[in-house]
Amino acid sequence: MCLMKCSCEGQVFIVVIFRV
Repeated sequence: MCLMKCSCEGQVFIVVIFRV
């Protein structure tokens, strides 16, 4: 779910990938 929402932002999406 967060991935989809973060995807819209773009910057946040990168942070999620790094955390994983």
